[in-house]
Amino acid sequence: MVREFLEVKSSDAFLKVAETATFVIRVDPYLFVQYFGFMIYIDLTRLKSEEVGALLRKLKDKFILIENIMRADSLSDFFAKKKMPQAKT
Repeated sequence: MVREFLEVKSSDAFLKVAETATFVIRVDPYLFVQYFGFMIYIDLTRLKSEEVGALLRKLKDKFILIENIMRADSLSDFFAKKKMPQAKT
């Protein structure tokens, strides 16, 4: 599991890593890319609006937009929190 989160401040630096990735995780206002054992991220609020627009256009085909984040210790814990019936074993 990734435990190191490295922030980059330059859209060019983030783009270098993101172009090698299969996908980019988008949880506004952040973009994340897993690179080996690290998670590289950028805070879009720190960029100029034209930099944000350029970065989003260049990476639009790689985005996975995250709508909700939930913490669970196991799959059964996830189902319990979502109020879904557990599979019979």
